[in-house]
Amino acid sequence: MAHQDLQQTTTRQDGFWIRQLPDGLKEPARRLPRWARLVVVCLVLFLLANQGAELVKNTAQGHRFIVQLFADPIATVSKLFDEPDAPATARQLMELAARQARIEAKLDALAEGDAPSPEQQERRKDAVRDLVADPDPEASAAVEELTSENGNVENAVARLEQDARNATAEGAAKWRRIGDLVAGFDTARALHAYEEAHHLQPDDFWMAVLLARQRRIAGDLVGALDLLPTIRRAASSGREMFIADTESGQLHLVSGNIGVARAALERSLELLEQLAASNPGSAEAQRDLSVSLERLGDVEVQAGDLAAARAAHERSLEVREQLAASNPGSAQAQRDLSVSLERLGDLEERARDILRAVELYERSLPIAEALATSNPSHPGLQRDLEITQRRLAALRGKLE
Repeated sequence: MAHQDLQQTTTRQDGFWIRQLPDGLKEPARRLPRWARLVVVCLVLFLLANQGAELVKNTAQGHRFIVQLFADPIATVSKLFDEPDAPATARQLMELAARQARIEAKLDALAEGDAPSPEQQERRKDAVRDLVADPDPEASAAVEELTSENGNVENAVARLEQDARNATAEGAAKWRRIGDLVAGFDTARALHAYEEAHHLQPDDFWMAVLLARQRRIAGDLVGALDLLPTIRRAASSGREMFIADTESGQLHLVSGNIGVARAALERSLELLEQLAASNPGSAEAQRDLSVSLERLGDVEVQAGDLAAARAAHERSLEVREQLAASNPGSAQAQRDLSVSLERLGDLEERARDILRAVELYERSLPIAEALATSNPSHPGLQRDLEITQRRLAALRGKLE
């Protein structure tokens, strides 16, 4: 009895950290000197802060974690050890997923122009996912607006904009989230959001990249080119250097600086060939390589060197055929293949090889049809199919 009372007393006196340990480790932990316990606690906090620092680059949720961690580390970390009710958690996850799907469908329906790139689609998914999981009252109200049957996207985004204006530590992440949500159907609003985010985090690589892209879409080529030194300076990895060179190549191509564009894209291609060779199993590295080849092909088309353009586009097509074959269930890989076939088809039409152009579009058509059929509510994929059918009909007409 006395032993039991002593054990209960010891348990009550144990700190939070010891109570979270398995029973077999509690006694050794009690024997640790106080300084040793402090070292362990500091190490755990450092690791959590480091993980939070990675999250803060991309999400408002990650930024909130960092702020809460340093404001009240014990309470913040203790939440990580709470055991949630499994059925309740499952229901919550299902509800969040349903809300996310409804918001994505509503935003997709507003898309304008060309179908959004896979990268832009992923950013929007991430933005919607972060918004739905955000416990902030303004974010919750925006989610309710976006998921209700008669909800108004304009009102929801306006609410989020006001919330971002009032934010302090999380402002940049909130403005970026707004930009990611509306990019593709509200150019002015997306531009404003990215401008605000860049103002708050002027040395952030992705903030500068997204702003440069949006300035280009808005027709501000000078403003987009002004950001290139910032983008290159902020690049901290091989992949970011590739993105920096690719952005430079595209902007200089649009501006008519063919020589500068070619040099930037050749640097990008050289780097990517090294990355792809060192990561042969990486689908991302292989796709990046195909994109770089496609961009270089575009430069050669504008320069009038159709032979060099064909060589680049054929290499890009070869990579994408391999990616599509190894990832048959990937809509991105299949769409990339379809786009590559049609880009090469357009090039063959320019070279006046209409029969070859028809063959390439005929290979693309069943891919576009399958994507449109399996994604009936996706306006971009439906538009892709319409364009493929129209272009193929026009090419066939030239053979008659």
